[in-house]
Amino acid sequence: MQGARVAGRRLKPLLLMAALLVAHSAQSLPQSLNTVAYPQEVYLAEDFRYYAPQTLFDLLQRLPGVSLGWQPDGELEIQLHGLSSQYLTLLINGHPLLGGAGNSSLNTRQIPASLVHHIEIDRNSRADLDAGGGGGGTINVILNSADGGNRLQISAGGEALNAQLNGSAQLLSGESPLRLSAERRLARQHSEGFSRTPAGNGDWQEHSRELSRSLLFSFNSRLNNQHPLHLYALYLQADNHERLQGLHPLNSPNTLQRPQLTDSNTERNSERVTQRLGGNLRLNWQHLSLDAFFYRRTV
Repeated sequence: MQGARVAGRRLKPLLLMAALLVAHSAQSLPQSLNTVAYPQEVYLAEDFRYYAPQTLFDLLQRLPGVSLGWQPDGELEIQLHGLSSQYLTLLINGHPLLGGAGNSSLNTRQIPASLVHHIEIDRNSRADLDAGGGGGGTINVILNSADGGNRLQISAGGEALNAQLNGSAQLLSGESPLRLSAERRLARQHSEGFSRTPAGNGDWQEHSRELSRSLLFSFNSRLNNQHPLHLYALYLQADNHERLQGLHPLNSPNTLQRPQLTDSNTERNSERVTQRLGGNLRLNWQHLSLDAFFYRRTV
């Protein structure tokens, strides 16, 4: 117990910690299906390799009951039960997603599918989470842990030459493994067409390019051989370039208004950087366990 207290004092100045005292029969995430009051479904990411998902966004839309809807700004969003994303809570290792639920499309596209181990879905509200849980349900994404072998995967192709390089390496093995997972992904898209309306006609073309990089450090250990400790550090970085040229409709063609066209030449660049530090420490006694979650995020 003295070693556990010392480790706790070292972690406290760096990370925010919230502790919950529970019995062994009612522990927090992750939970098995037959021992919890909240029905939960677990989907392994490797079971969806057939679809060749590149991001978490690609993974989620393949899950039962998950659908895509439109946000007010015209962007797609992840939905559960067909409800708006404001009723859905998206978590990473039990803690809120990158920047809130305002843009689930952007947030979930920033996380590579290669870093995801499994996904837990609760199709009702949750009261035992630090984020409160969503009224329509909760999706909790669990990242890869330090237990696992070395892996390397390379893919390239498509008209716009999209490329993906990801791999994992076991830096430390044994009872306290340390694992590094990394990915570099280049995604390009080009489309063009011809707009014709009573107001006029003309050609248009759109080009987008995104270069993303990610690193995930994961560490597992045991304090005094009975208290499991899991630590992880996640770094995400993405550069976006978009270019829009030609004649484009100002309003949607399915509206009752007469379409109006504008000749535009727009170029936009953006960069997103996200860093997360988190972990879980479980102190086990004969009849009780103490789960301590610590988490820090910068966007």
